Amino acid sequence: MFACQKQAALTEISANIVAPQITAMPTTLTYTTALANDTITFTASKVNPGFTASAIYELQVDTTGNQFKNPTTLASGIKDSIFKFSVSNFNATLLLRWLPYQATKLDFRIVATLDHSNAYNTVPVITAISPTVTAVITLYGLPQFNLVGSLKVPNQNIQSLGSNNLYSGLVKLDSAVAFTLANPVTGTKYGMAGATTMTLNGTTGFTVNATGWYLLSIDTAKLTFSAAQNFVGIIGTFDNWTGPDPLLNYNPRGGYWYITINLSASDQFKIRENNNWNGPPTSLNIGFNGSAAGTYNNIYNNGSSQNILSPGAGSWYITLTMGPGGNPCSMTMTAVNN
Repeated sequence: MFACQKQAALTEISANIVAPQITAMPTTLTYTTALANDTITFTASKVNPGFTASAIYELQVDTTGNQFKNPTTLASGIKDSIFKFSVSNFNATLLLRWLPYQATKLDFRIVATLDHSNAYNTVPVITAISPTVTAVITLYGLPQFNLVGSLKVPNQNIQSLGSNNLYSGLVKLDSAVAFTLANPVTGTKYGMAGATTMTLNGTTGFTVNATGWYLLSIDTAKLTFSAAQNFVGIIGTFDNWTGPDPLLNYNPRGGYWYITINLSASDQFKIRENNNWNGPPTSLNIGFNGSAAGTYNNIYNNGSSQNILSPGAGSWYITLTMGPGGNPCSMTMTAVNN
């Protein structure tokens, strides 16, 4: 498969070009922490355009069947079609898009871009693409416990950042659904024993009083657990600052909160947590970082911040990304076409 493109939008395919081929790569493998320092090698033949030209090679990956509509570039190199990774780095890169502890079909390809603008050719840039090679990859994540139950958000887990007995994570829980915890590697299971305690191999599920996002934490040594409400909401002139706040949802893989809401041109609003104004470090009070109400381009988690002004009348898709303690903050507002 060949794609040749001129920067001035004229396309051309060279009859002499021979695309690269992936000649060696892992096609079925389950990665584990024990393999973290091992080396993974992708080897490809070099592109042969039929003339002298330098080439840049990119190794790309995408979900099988997606036809590389949203590829991730794993590596690129000039005059180099051999790519090597440690298992730990390869695993960490793929975890940005794909889940651990489950077999995932992925497509890999090599894209070679040639620049022969000095070869007296009307098309200075040519791209040659290798045939796709499919691999079944099982990634590993941090030590974790999966939430087991009929929850509205699937594939949720809590992780141990220090690889110890402490696990935590932001999860969406349903007040009508009980859940248990299971380690996908060891098979260890925990159920609820008391209001804040759990038991090994217990079958009684954990429950919460209200549906929403929680910071779920457990200690497998002390057999304790806690679920702290983390309800991020928007409040403003659109509801006379009274609440209860329309709640934002959370995208765990993207690390941002989001909501679609109708605003008038004169509306002002702020973001807070758990329907209160406590402010940092125990809660949120996010507004415009200035002396008067302003745009969503300069916001801060500060009890003295000003209101955020509506960009205009209509339906708005809002995203909010927060750093530790709520700062730094970044917000986007995109008009929704109804």
